[in-house]
Amino acid sequence: MSGIYFTVKKSKKLGHPVWSAATRNTVKAAIIPLVTGGLFCIILTWHQLFYMVVPSMLIFYGLALVSASKFTQSDIYQLGMCQLVLGLLAAVFVGYGLVFWGIGFGVLHIIYGIWMYHRYK
Repeated sequence: MSGIYFTVKKSKKLGHPVWSAATRNTVKAAIIPLVTGGLFCIILTWHQLFYMVVPSMLIFYGLALVSASKFTQSDIYQLGMCQLVLGLLAAVFVGYGLVFWGIGFGVLHIIYGIWMYHRYK
């Protein structure tokens, strides 16, 4: 959510439209893996395969980032690849799902946010 806030704020400051062709293409590229992954996680939960939900979340989110990276900064691609690797590791080390989830959706995003802030300041 903070990414959206800062993007809108910077776009208004620079006089650029928030909803552009690049934005639409990015959303289109990311929405299919995200929705598919969400539905797949619901199916896993339905079948009580809870230990595979975290790896699936990380993998599908990584796929969405890699797909969306075609329409945005190349840094998104690296974040997506890291998410994919973490998802695969989480699928192997099933007892550490919460740790991998925290690293993927917490630590990596903090590192990525700091990196983007300093790079595109």
